[in-house]
Amino acid sequence: MTMRAEANWCLRYASHLGYRSEDAPLFPLSAPAPGPLAQVDLAADLGLAGVQFALARSSSVVEQIAVGARLRRLGLATGCMLYAPFDVIRRPYLGRPGPAAREEFLQQIRTALQVARHINSRQVVVLAAADPEVSHGAQVDALVEHLRYGVELAHEAGVVLELEGIASPVLPPMILQRLDDVVEVLRRVGSPNVRLIYDTAHVQAIDGNAVAQLHRVFDYMDVLQIADYPGRFEPGSGGIDFESILTEAAQRGFRGLVELEHGWSGVGAEGERQGIESLRELDGRVRRRLTR
Repeated sequence: MTMRAEANWCLRYASHLGYRSEDAPLFPLSAPAPGPLAQVDLAADLGLAGVQFALARSSSVVEQIAVGARLRRLGLATGCMLYAPFDVIRRPYLGRPGPAAREEFLQQIRTALQVARHINSRQVVVLAAADPEVSHGAQVDALVEHLRYGVELAHEAGVVLELEGIASPVLPPMILQRLDDVVEVLRRVGSPNVRLIYDTAHVQAIDGNAVAQLHRVFDYMDVLQIADYPGRFEPGSGGIDFESILTEAAQRGFRGLVELEHGWSGVGAEGERQGIESLRELDGRVRRRLTR
């Protein structure tokens, strides 16, 4: 995968530098060298629109600045980043009301906004672990309260706080899993600085029928993350109808990033090459549907 991509993409796809571990970027075997800068260079060579740096909070300031500078130089957008390291995200404090939890959250947001400036990201993801000793309704109430303070900081920084329904094998149960829970929180916070990440694999696993669910919540969506289900590999490896999902997003004028938050079902560098070629074919089918 050394040639520069010539074809224009229909949608604005973004690779990643690792969303579970920094040791597992989207193209671990195809990049010309190890490290995040080579991943950024490869994304540009492939004609992608951006790169997700989800784990930027856990990287050094030197690396954050270097990645941000490379992305800007190559004209690539920066995708979303987590508001805190995983050790913080795993603690169930956001479901508890009161000033102590709120101040801890706001301090994490302040630090995240500094990192977001370094990497030029405008999307900070808030994940909230559930507390088994507190009722779900009380935890949602507390989360809404904390977010109302957090969005003030986000608004001042020109950043959007992103929420998603998630059930992950590497994280504890979350307060927000079903799309309806996320939409309830978005409505109650009532700010343009808190929006929805639509992750196809999570939606398919939790709510079912990712095509129909997208139609229902499209107006809340700020980021589209694609991974097939089951397996969380590239589109076409599972059972989700990505042609319909991407066509609807394009028809409705979605111009945000489509983050490729998955691994590859194929083996080695050849599996990565086949995966990106499969995405090109899918994107081409979407383009043809739009021009009918």
